[in-house]
Parts: sequence; structure tokens; C-alpha cells
Amino acid sequence: VLAIVVTINCFTGTFRHVQAAFMQVLQDNFSLGHYSLSGLFDRESLIVCRLSRGRGANWVLTLIGEQIGGRSIVDYFHQDQAGEMADLRNEFKVKCGCVFEDREFYAECRR
Repeated sequence: VLAIVVTINCFTGTFRHVQAAFMQVLQDNFSLGHYSLSGLFDRESLIVCRLSRGRGANWVLTLIGEQIGGRSIVDYFHQDQAGEMADLRNEFKVKCGCVFEDREFYAECRR
């Protein structure tokens, strides 16, 4: 595993309709980031952060805070080569900074 991307998804509607929703990223009881989700986003999902391997055994946390379409993480990995789902997958890869070759990724998933 080279990176882990954390998303929050709204399965029905958008975050514009959710009341009193927030998320917070903590490390050792210290807040690294806080997002209010209520009424702020017109899209269905939020890419929160990426944990990626640094040097040695260290992990690096990158806060992202980018909204994106899609009702679940599964939507970002449809194998469509063109069209709406392929566009969503490419948008996800760019926004989260995890650019991967689709063919290699799907071959690895089938192992």
C-alpha cells in the first residue's frame, strides 16, 4: 500500500441537505483539520485526506478537502474506459494526487 485516501460520501442528496455534520482529523488529541459539512457542498462526496508512505515507516498526512461527485468509493473505480464514470475516476485521481495507471491497477485488484 502506497497511499490511503479518505472520503466522506452522502448516499442520498448532497451535503447541502445534511444538518450539523462535521469531521475532524486528530493526531494525539491535536486537531490537524476540521471540516464543517453541513450546507457547504453541492456535490455528493468530499475527498478528506490522503495518507501516503513517507521515508522509513512514517506516513504523511495531506489534507485535501475537495468535493467530488459519486455516492460511494466504488464509483471512483468503475472500469469504464470512457464516459461519465471514467471522467469521475480521472477527477478523483487528480484531486487526491494518486495518479495510477488504470490497467495496472485493475490487474492488481484481480490478483
